[in-house]
Amino acid sequence: MSEQLSKINETPEEEIGKIQPADAEINQPTPLTEKQDQELSFLLSEAQAAEKNGDLQTSYTFYKQYQEFYQKLREEFNEKESPVEINEKQGVEFLSKLLDMGTPKTSIAGALSGCDSKEAWALREELISRGLEPFRVLHGLAGVDSEKAWELRDQALDEYKQDRAKVNIDGLLWSLNGLDSDQAWEMRDALMPPLLEEKYVIGTINGCTSQRSWKVRDEKYEEEPYLIGGTFRGDNSLQAWEMREKLGKLGVTKFKLVASLGGINSPRAWEMREAILPDISNHDAIYALSQSLIGIGSDRAWEIRKEIIEDKTKNLMHVMEIFTSVAGMGDKKSWDFRNNILDRILKDYEGLTNGMELLDELADSVFGSAIAVAARIARKKT
Repeated sequence: MSEQLSKINETPEEEIGKIQPADAEINQPTPLTEKQDQELSFLLSEAQAAEKNGDLQTSYTFYKQYQEFYQKLREEFNEKESPVEINEKQGVEFLSKLLDMGTPKTSIAGALSGCDSKEAWALREELISRGLEPFRVLHGLAGVDSEKAWELRDQALDEYKQDRAKVNIDGLLWSLNGLDSDQAWEMRDALMPPLLEEKYVIGTINGCTSQRSWKVRDEKYEEEPYLIGGTFRGDNSLQAWEMREKLGKLGVTKFKLVASLGGINSPRAWEMREAILPDISNHDAIYALSQSLIGIGSDRAWEIRKEIIEDKTKNLMHVMEIFTSVAGMGDKKSWDFRNNILDRILKDYEGLTNGMELLDELADSVFGSAIAVAARIARKKT
């Protein structure tokens, strides 16, 4: 037992009578490192043992230390380093600039995921006026739960049922990511076989943290481990961590599991990221790290971004997935990151076909793809 934990502070007798196990215990903490988990388990077991023996003085002290330790960890690893969220108007202006530079209209439409402002809808109208097929804007409606968005989804579903050649159903599916409402689940039911294969509908539950969504995952993970591994990005709940363990035992790769972290800033998440850093020359590792760092503004996160950008042959085409890691972040450092990449694209790739590919990827660095938006939604909920 550590020196800190061996000290039993005197507690006023009147306070001892106030504390009960139900009051003293708090919600299960964010998944921790093995050492931290052992420390918390020790505190809780000592508190419970003392209470069972009728020693309320000691029980109270250990319960209090348990609570204080947990709270300290939450503050240190979860909320303290949360970056400034991106200003939607500023983000839309940047996307408009990329559009004028030649970024494909479909890419800009998809890059508006999660945006429901008047500026975002004005840009969607601009895309349509430039020739974008109207239903293509659905690609950028993930997480958007407004009446206007639902009118478009309902219209797309109706037309798809009448003539499947008229509607690209992928956009409708993408738009359901991050939506956990009854209305969203009713639409998923409507899309189920015979209309679409079940796996395509299951793939829309990213960002959903309800028990309804976890029932689907629990029923399907053994049959479709890789599919389910991509449906709970950014989820920091105990259910999500248990599922990562189950999927790992079923052979789902470490890269796929790291990609599921989507902005989780806990010690356990960082252990998983650090474990794949030796594979940083591997494209799968770059993608996984990029997805896992979405929304994290810590010094370590920026060190990894820098390492990927600067140490991978200096060719942006090989590392462009890392652009997405700043999706949703509106601090100066994130904007400098985007603008510096844009400058490099204009300098080194102007007029080249792959320059358009880079602009396409840069567009997703603003608000993020449907998956990135869903991961941020799940992270906020858990």
